[in-house]
Amino acid sequence: MHAYELAVLKALAGKSKLSIEELSESAGLGRDKVLWASENLSNRGLVEIIRKNIANAEVTEEAKSYIEHGMPEEQLLAKLSNGPVQLDQLSDPAERIGVQWAKKKGLASIEGSMIMITTSGAAALGHEMEERKVLRALASGKDVHSTLEGSRDAVDLLIKRKLVRVNARSAVEAVQITQKGSVESKHIMQSTEIGTLTRNIIANKGWKGKGFKRYGITNVERAVPAVRHPLRNVINRIKSTYLGMGFQEVSGPIIEPSFWVFDALFVPQDHPAREMQDTFYLENPSRVKIGEKRLISAVKRMHNSAWHSDWSENIAQQALLRPHTTSVSVRKLYALSAREFERMPLKFFSVGRVFRNENVDYKHLADFYQTDGIIVGKDLTLANLFDTLTRIYAAMDIKIRFVPSYFPFVEPGVEVHIFYEPRKEWLELGGAGVIRREITGIARKNISVLAWGLGVERILMTMDSSINSVSELYNGGVGWLRERNIRL
Repeated sequence: MHAYELAVLKALAGKSKLSIEELSESAGLGRDKVLWASENLSNRGLVEIIRKNIANAEVTEEAKSYIEHGMPEEQLLAKLSNGPVQLDQLSDPAERIGVQWAKKKGLASIEGSMIMITTSGAAALGHEMEERKVLRALASGKDVHSTLEGSRDAVDLLIKRKLVRVNARSAVEAVQITQKGSVESKHIMQSTEIGTLTRNIIANKGWKGKGFKRYGITNVERAVPAVRHPLRNVINRIKSTYLGMGFQEVSGPIIEPSFWVFDALFVPQDHPAREMQDTFYLENPSRVKIGEKRLISAVKRMHNSAWHSDWSENIAQQALLRPHTTSVSVRKLYALSAREFERMPLKFFSVGRVFRNENVDYKHLADFYQTDGIIVGKDLTLANLFDTLTRIYAAMDIKIRFVPSYFPFVEPGVEVHIFYEPRKEWLELGGAGVIRREITGIARKNISVLAWGLGVERILMTMDSSINSVSELYNGGVGWLRERNIRL
């Protein structure tokens, strides 16, 4: 046993539990050494590490304005208190936002082009809303957990409205000796034999009158060979499955202009998916040139014809971190040559990291992996898509289901779900469908393209029921990796 481990075990002897600071003082070791020794002792069942969850809340700039001026629905009610108002007369952005929330809460009703206050709305006038009280408390630095105790619904709603971002992390609160550890510590304290010869023992002649423990060769620690991270194993398995089905792998840049992420995929330039709350836009560089003049003209015609709005190349050049790998697929689709089209069906896939401004929880991260795939051919249908995806995931012993859904660049569209046993619920992997004719028509007439973009980390969660959160997959502990490595 290492000297640091001995010191920690001796410090815990006869104690119920000690904080890291108390343990560091009692053992005479620095904080990092105590944490290292405690982790090793925990892996051998000699101590138990007690952790606590810490949550910090960040109130957005938009939310700060609501603290001062009132929630959007409060501002709207104040205006409606003088009588019904025409919807097109609501010029203030906050009032326009307030329409949907006031209607949802039953504070206002819409008849034709008029919006008017309801009885519940009239009763709410002059009373500060719970969400605004919670915003003020969080902005003042009040602990998230204590705020949640009496206002969980309000906090959840503020998170959903993207007015509050909660960053949660785990910290070591204390270390507690186990029964096995107590027995071991007693044995160590009673022993007069030296197990580890240290500098202090030599300098102080602490070896005098004592013997040395013999090396034991019958009870040695398990030798663990180098292993790949389980997430890398799953990615390799996904790639192997694709390649075995005749797909070709493609890749693309992480930093993209909005053109490839949104415009080329038929997403309107005023679509909510482009907002700062969902997408990480860059300041340097703030613009990325597109280059493909013919393609730019074709996409511009597509947008002007479909959305009846003036398409802006300046907006299309906005630099961002890609929120999906479908940008890789559409790049490949538009780059296909006439000779390649003659060899249809064509099948391509990619696996890469994507970035979204998500509220982090057990199934969401702001930085994660996604696998994207497309099949280019003629007269392809949802039946072909369902068959392909079912066979891909069946190769990994994963059962999936399809749920109708809407995505701007496919018609029809579906969500792909997998079952997560620990919580007895279906988790969304991502979206899929048949790419719209407006998009495929730019590449080549009379073709059909099947496409999907699905998460990777949630696949691993279904393979190992001991994983309670996707954030665990980015745990840097070697002990975690050795115990949970999935070899596929």
